[in-house]
Amino acid sequence: LFVVYAFCPFSVFTVIVYGNNDALSASLMALSITTSLRAKDIKGNFLSGCLLGIATMCKFYPLIVTPSFIFRKRKIDFSFLNGFVLTLVTLGLASYNLWGKSIFNPIIFATDRSSKHLSFFNLFRTTFNLNIDHISIYIVVLVFIIGIIVTQFYQFDLIPSVCFLFASVLSVYKVGHPQFFIFFFCLGPLVARYIYSKRINNIRMILIAYTCWLSFLNFYQIIYHLTCGMREG
Repeated sequence: LFVVYAFCPFSVFTVIVYGNNDALSASLMALSITTSLRAKDIKGNFLSGCLLGIATMCKFYPLIVTPSFIFRKRKIDFSFLNGFVLTLVTLGLASYNLWGKSIFNPIIFATDRSSKHLSFFNLFRTTFNLNIDHISIYIVVLVFIIGIIVTQFYQFDLIPSVCFLFASVLSVYKVGHPQFFIFFFCLGPLVARYIYSKRINNIRMILIAYTCWLSFLNFYQIIYHLTCGMREG
């Protein structure tokens, strides 16, 4: 399973051809999940928090899945929280000492960006001439809060909680770059294994839905590459 997901077109283009640093964050997120699942004591959960903290310092979006680790079926995992916060503070202070206020430039840059490719905001702006990019941040926050409530109310396990939260927020984020979705290819084998190990009903339909989604992303990334970033028709 890992070989299939690692060498599919999306992964090859995103990681090898384009060299997006999202691959580093996505792999650290996946490693944090596996570390948390294998943890037998507080040290394992602390290490999981450190890994997700490093991922967050590479790209900000791992923050989206952080509630899934901290609130484990309505209980706070303080060992993970300590590792996560300690890593953020340590690396944050070191970064600020090296580069100053410029470390906040990515956040400012992201708020000013126009909608991109894999975003319905881009569809409205380019096809229907209706620019609603400015409401994206409000929808993202709303979906994020609803996602946390849903995962906690139904007491989702770690893997489905992370998948649900991250997919929901990315679906309404205006900057829809393909590389943001590399995490779901890292998560794919774990999703398949989780579904089978839990003997979940409708296994076939769930796997077909997940596979169809990733198949679309594969197709999209191939077309994106063949058209030079969709700039050549």
